[in-house]
Amino acid sequence: MTSQSAFPLRLTGELDPEVSRWQWLFKWLLAIPHFVLLFFLWVGFVLSTVVAGFAILFTGRYPRGIFDFNVGVLRWSWRVGFYTYSALGTDKYPPFTLADDPAYPARLEVEYPERLSRGLVLVKWWLLAIPQYLIVAIFTGGAWSAWSGDGDGVLYATAGGLIGILVLFAGLSLLFTHRYPRSLYDLVLGLNRWVFRVVAYAGLMTDTYPPFRLDSGSTEPPAADVAPSTEPVPTA
Repeated sequence: MTSQSAFPLRLTGELDPEVSRWQWLFKWLLAIPHFVLLFFLWVGFVLSTVVAGFAILFTGRYPRGIFDFNVGVLRWSWRVGFYTYSALGTDKYPPFTLADDPAYPARLEVEYPERLSRGLVLVKWWLLAIPQYLIVAIFTGGAWSAWSGDGDGVLYATAGGLIGILVLFAGLSLLFTHRYPRSLYDLVLGLNRWVFRVVAYAGLMTDTYPPFRLDSGSTEPPAADVAPSTEPVPTA
């Protein structure tokens, strides 16, 4: 038996098989309205997280209204990142909403915690998360420090890092072959999933420590213990 623990944040993204071979060159321009709005939303995310931190410290609960707003900011950011330079997974323009949109190929949900540790709120966002920050810095480049200091986390993919490099390769592949290599896409989704798990943990939205595990692919891995199959694998 191998244990595959579920993380409260679930991130998915379905690759559009008809994604344009050239539109990615101009998505930075098309997405400017989203970038402007997300700048202010992330400022709100940081401020509301501070308020939530005091609420957790004194009550052990994350105020539901603040939680829903912060999940909405993460959700909006992931849709824009999926459309632009965190994945280039679709040409469908992201909706201007904090709410979940089942029709959009990129989705994000976070399970609401009924109770949170009052003591961990003092240390998990900085001390306990330091190893994760170091890894995420490799994935995202220099903009993770910008998110931590200034709240402008949505622009992390534009600062380079491993995700930015891989997405550039994907864009060049689209441009010259009109094909997004599936293995590359699965890796990009796994890296983004890791990043958003760390953001949720640093945002005090869960006490579950982000796993040091790359869950690649468009969907989340199974949430329960998985027994390896004893049946032979069919061959082509």
